[in-house]
Amino acid sequence: MRQLFVLILSILSLPSYCQVSSLVSENGKIECIYRLVYRLDSADQTSRSELMSLLIGNNISRFRSKIMLSNDSLLTESEGKPFNQANVQIFAGKLNKLPNTLFRYYIYKKLSNKTIDFYSKIGGKLYSYSEPQNIFVWKITSATATIAGYKCQKATTSFAGRIFEAWFTRDIPISDGPYKFCGLPGLIISVSDTKHYYSFDLIKLTELKTVVPIVVPIKNVVNTNKKDFRQGELVNEAGMLDRVAAMGNNITDADRQAFKERIKKRNNPIELK
Repeated sequence: MRQLFVLILSILSLPSYCQVSSLVSENGKIECIYRLVYRLDSADQTSRSELMSLLIGNNISRFRSKIMLSNDSLLTESEGKPFNQANVQIFAGKLNKLPNTLFRYYIYKKLSNKTIDFYSKIGGKLYSYSEPQNIFVWKITSATATIAGYKCQKATTSFAGRIFEAWFTRDIPISDGPYKFCGLPGLIISVSDTKHYYSFDLIKLTELKTVVPIVVPIKNVVNTNKKDFRQGELVNEAGMLDRVAAMGNNITDADRQAFKERIKKRNNPIELK
């Protein structure tokens, strides 16, 4: 079944990437690595984990899965190469060696206009939507703790249908954090919803000595809003196997049932609304 999903990703990702132009906005100064621990199925106690990267510059930051950063490197290698069966097979073989991830998005936070810009692909096309950073209304408490070696203070907020608790440090006066979280008077070291379905914990902070550009897609990006983006994801997901079958690939009843069960268990997104 994994081979089927690799085929889907390779077919939908490779040609569209070559059509997207990017801009080096600025170079990152600090990289924060967070461990994301999450539960996809609210009825299943099993947790999974993944490493995520927050690259921070002077005026912009980028949040991205570490697995997807490796995927990006493969896509960069494919730029300019003919889109044919041989190259797709080579790409799919390399992609198959990477762990699977559900977190394929980019998130940029910009100081200039105080926005949170979310980018992700639907059906091979890159879409984006923006939200204001002031969607987070924090209540800073008097509680303190030492986390990951930093003196932290607790804050709470309501976001996308969940209550989140965050621990931030004033020792690093950067108003940023993992995922979309921002707006506190210091870097967020740890944040989790109160049911602990999703938690992000800082495990490493590095002041970069080498040039690491923060690259932002600028062309062939479809701008939309959050509501339409999420509806587009649902429609795309529902018709994914039919599109792969239309390309001449054999999709069995067992494949369809496995795909249906896989989607059914993804009932617990970080954002409920």
